[in-house]
Amino acid sequence: MIDSVGRNLDVTTNQQGRITRVALKEDNQEAHVLVCYAYNQEQDLEKITDAIGADTCLKYRNHLLIRKTDRNRNSFYWEYDKYEDGARAVRTWGDCCGQAFL
Repeated sequence: MIDSVGRNLDVTTNQQGRITRVALKEDNQEAHVLVCYAYNQEQDLEKITDAIGADTCLKYRNHLLIRKTDRNRNSFYWEYDKYEDGARAVRTWGDCCGQAFL
């Protein structure tokens, strides 16, 4: 793949066609990994690893995002009116450095 400024990107996908890795390929140099994506068995996005190796982790309930923990270990949460198709988020909150934010 070539991006908007003409750089060559090497994109890897899993058997389900979801992107698992994007790397910058420059001339004859080794590819520099920009981002990696990992999925759970249900093919929900489970982990994002950035170029410096820091992870963002995501957790789901019936394909609905219920927790996201970023690279700094801050977590954000979602609660829904039901855990099926058509669900609406009814409450969100987060914690940072041991403090809760509603």
